[in-house]
Amino acid sequence: MYFSDHGAPGFLIFPHDSLYADELENTIKTMHNNTMYKELVMFIEACESGSLFQNMDLSALNAWALTATNATSPSYGTYCYPHDSIND
Repeated sequence: MYFSDHGAPGFLIFPHDSLYADELENTIKTMHNNTMYKELVMFIEACESGSLFQNMDLSALNAWALTATNATSPSYGTYCYPHDSIND
């Protein structure tokens, strides 16, 4: 799973909704308990994205997460064309 958008401590932000860490954990647990995956890998590019997994035991769920930053730092996403610029 890959997610790239906005985040804040403890949740991800969608255009019209949010996903909180406890909701994500419950979803992963439900998927694991119902054998909906063998292994789950999540890549999260959002500010404070490390906060989503602070209290989660992913190894017990056969899941892994790679986040763009820790629980307290912005991720400073980079935007491409037409907003890209090198030396003006």
